[in-house]
Amino acid sequence: MSRLKSPIIIKKDDKIFAIAILNNHKYDNLKFYTKNQIDFQLATMLRPKDEVIKKHEHFKEPKKINSISKFMFIKSGKISINIFENIKSKRPIKSIILNTGDCILVFYGAMSFKILKRTKIIEIKQGPHKPLKDKIYEKN
Repeated sequence: MSRLKSPIIIKKDDKIFAIAILNNHKYDNLKFYTKNQIDFQLATMLRPKDEVIKKHEHFKEPKKINSISKFMFIKSGKISINIFENIKSKRPIKSIILNTGDCILVFYGAMSFKILKRTKIIEIKQGPHKPLKDKIYEKN
């Protein structure tokens, strides 16, 4: 079975819910996959050997964050991830398998995971994280 082509942009109507970059991704210079209106930005880049990026600092300015985004890098292993429009949705917008070297940035909606192999995951999200206040679980 062949893998999906990277990037996988998971959206409903015109709203992007998540973007997955697979290990087989073809890099080309600098490519942004998000619009400036999204709270978190995602880009891939291919940089040549010996390129120097000058020291720089990003401006500190207050920003309103409308949703907590989650970035996950699969260091090793395999998971199945379902992206839903919201916690009440019965059917996912999209279900994909992530393998070693794949990553996903989830902007909106609800998600569920099934670990298919023992998996090491690196996760990044906006903080401060309040585990009991930042998320809700589906009621069975």
